[in-house]
Formats: sequence, C-alpha cells, structure tokens
Amino acid sequence: MKTEIVIFDYDGTLTKSEKGTNSWFNMWKALDDLKTDEKLYSMFKRGEITHREWFSLIIDHLKEKRVTSSFFKQLAKKTVLIDGVGDLFKMLYENSVEIYILSSGIKNLIDQTLSGLKKYITDIQGYEILFDKQGVVSAGKNVDFLDEQKDDFIKKIMKTKNVKPQAILFVGNGSNDECVSKTGVQTLCLNPDDTDHENSKIWNAYIFTNNIKDILQFVKD
Repeated sequence: MKTEIVIFDYDGTLTKSEKGTNSWFNMWKALDDLKTDEKLYSMFKRGEITHREWFSLIIDHLKEKRVTSSFFKQLAKKTVLIDGVGDLFKMLYENSVEIYILSSGIKNLIDQTLSGLKKYITDIQGYEILFDKQGVVSAGKNVDFLDEQKDDFIKKIMKTKNVKPQAILFVGNGSNDECVSKTGVQTLCLNPDDTDHENSKIWNAYIFTNNIKDILQFVKD
C-alpha cells in the first residue's frame, strides 16, 4: 500500500542532538536550572502530576524568571537539523505524501527551525509557549495534545484523513514514541535513543544514519 502520510518525531529524529537530550533539556541547561527540570520530570514520571500540570508548572517557572521570546529564538539558532531534511520534505511533498510533526518538545523551537520548510508540512504539534506584548512568557497554549499520547493523536489523523494505518509511516527514536505501535501504523526507529529498537512489537524497522533521506527506502510508492 502506498505511503500517504509520514509522521516525524522532532528531538533526535529531525535534529542532531546528544543521546538523552531534547529541547526541554536544552532550555533548562541554557537557563542554568537543570535541577528544576529533573524535579518536575521526576514528579511526572512518578504519576504525581499530569502532562498538563507538568507544562503548567514549567510555564509558571518561566514567567517567574521573566524568560523572553528572544531567549527561544537564540535557542533555536543553536539547533542543528539532521542532514537531508529539506530535500526529504520536498521529495515527499512532490510525491503527494503529507508530513506531520508530532513532538513532546517545544513547538516554538520547531516552528523556527523548520520555518523555511513549513510549505511542505501539513501540521506541527508540540508544547507551545505564548508571550505578552513585551515578549515575556505569559502562558502555555491550551491544546488537546496536552492530555494525549502520540497514539491518540495519530488515531485522530487516521479518522480525519480516512487513511488506513498501513499507509502511514511514523519515524521516531525514543521511549515516548513506543505507544505509536498501538495504532498499527508502520514504525521506524531512526538513530535510537532510550528505546529497544530491536523489539519488533514496537518498531517494524530501525536505521542508523547521518542523512534522513535514507528513510525513503521505507516509503512505499
């Protein structure tokens, strides 16, 4: 069956990053406050707070620190995409394959790093930070994604687009992508991070590469 949609994770999938790091880690590191990152994430992992509550506490902290939009713009400039992203997106688009970005990272950074490629992308989902007129963090955007796992969102895409799971390829790299296997879509682990990439119940295939165009072998004509 022809691949109609490709859904990408962002951190570590479309970006070059050290193992075990992501856009949130980079944000806290730039703020010189990794202790708060560890504290909030540990609370979430223990089930003491939900995704939405975790994000709300982060926003409260950023508001207290009066972090500005320029801080995130500088952070975005330091983000390096994996080789071949632009060429791949263009090729997929020209072959009528829709592109989605589904990330647990910071949407503001995704928007900025992929700004020149947005014409190829159908939708970008992530945690979005809002700013006031002075450019200071004011709120987090209230979206359904805060209460969902990635598999929930992909099921919505299948229903909205009336697409069979076999016509969708998901490309990710971490443990937070493992739930996607519940949807029945084709799963590809790219440059694995904290996941068992050899577990065929979770990942249909895996690949180690420096150029993301290598995933084209998994896109069906």
